[in-house]
Amino acid sequence: MKVDAIGDYILFRNFLKPLSEKFGKITLVANKGCQEIVEQCDMQFVDEVIYFERKKFTNNLWYRIGLLRKLRQKSFQALIHPTYGRDYCGEDLARNIIALKKIAPKGDCSNVIDFHKKRFERNYTDLLSNADGLMFEFDRNAEFISQICEIKDIELSIDFPEWDISCFGLSSQYVVFFIGASTSCRKWSVERLCDLAEVLRNDLEIVICGGFEEWERGERIKGQLNGRNIKNLCGKTSLVELGLILQKSEFVVSNETSCVHLYMGLKDKKKIYVLSAGNTIVRFAPYPQKYSSFYRAIFHPFICKNFERFCWIAEHITHSGGGLEINQIEHLQVLDQIKEDFPHYVKI
Repeated sequence: MKVDAIGDYILFRNFLKPLSEKFGKITLVANKGCQEIVEQCDMQFVDEVIYFERKKFTNNLWYRIGLLRKLRQKSFQALIHPTYGRDYCGEDLARNIIALKKIAPKGDCSNVIDFHKKRFERNYTDLLSNADGLMFEFDRNAEFISQICEIKDIELSIDFPEWDISCFGLSSQYVVFFIGASTSCRKWSVERLCDLAEVLRNDLEIVICGGFEEWERGERIKGQLNGRNIKNLCGKTSLVELGLILQKSEFVVSNETSCVHLYMGLKDKKKIYVLSAGNTIVRFAPYPQKYSSFYRAIFHPFICKNFERFCWIAEHITHSGGGLEINQIEHLQVLDQIKEDFPHYVKI
C-alpha cells in the first residue's frame, strides 16, 4: 500500500520487483495521481490496482464507505505499508485491510501526534526497526524492504514508453521551469521566476510546466516577459509526456516536488536545480552525494550557512524543517549554480 504523493511513489516503485518475486501476486493500493506511472511502467509487477483519492476519501462519505468495503471484501497473505511518516488516511485503510500479517516500519510522528501513532501501531502484526535520524526517502524504503525480501543493486530509475512529444512544438534547446508544488510555501514566486527567465531566454526557450492549477501563474510569467521565447505547458502534459520533456531539456529548475524525483529517475538527464526552503530536509532534499552529477540543491540562505543546525532542528523539533521563506532565495543564487555547469547560457 502506497497512498501518499506522486514523488513518494516514485521513490518506492523500484522495490515492487523484489516484492513480486517474493510474494508472487501483488495488489497495489496507490494514489490515483500515480495511475499513469503505474499503468505505463509497473504493471509487470502488479496483478491488481486499487486507486485511492485522498480528497474524496476525506470529504465524500459514500466514496469512503465504498472503498473500505471493497478492501474488506479481499483477504491477503500480507499487507506491506512502507510509508515511514504514516498519516490518518493510510492508517484508516490499513485497519480495514484483512491480512494474516500487517507489516510497517516503526516510523515517526511527522504526520500524526505521538498518542495516535502508538494507537495506530495496533494495526500491525510486525513493526520493523529503522535507523534513527533523518534519511533520504529511497534509502529509507530500501532499509524497510530489505527486512522483508532480498534486494540487490536496486537504483532509482524509471523507464517511460517512447511517446511522440512533437505536438508541443519545443525548440531544439530549452530549459524546463517546473513551478508547481504541493503547498504554496514551496513555490518560488512569479517575480523570481521572471528574473531568472529574463537572463536565460536569450539562448534557451523557457518551457513552463506544472499542473492545471499552475496555468494562471504560467500565463503571468509569460505575460510579464511579453511571451518571447516562453511556452506555458501547465496542465497540458501527462506524467509520461512531462518525463519525456524533462529528459530532452538542457536542464531543469524546479521547486522541491515530485518533478525532481521524476527527473532523477530518468536514464538520460543532465542537471536539475532544486529550490528548497528546507521542507522535509534530507528526506527529499538534498539527494545523496552519489547523485551530485545530476542534482544541485539551492537552499534558503540560512540553511546554506547552518545546514547541520537546521537538520538538527528538523529532526528533533519540527519533524519537517519547514517555515523558511522560499522567496528569500534570489535568482542570482540560482544563476551562480547554473553558471558553474553551463557558463555559455548565463551572460550577466
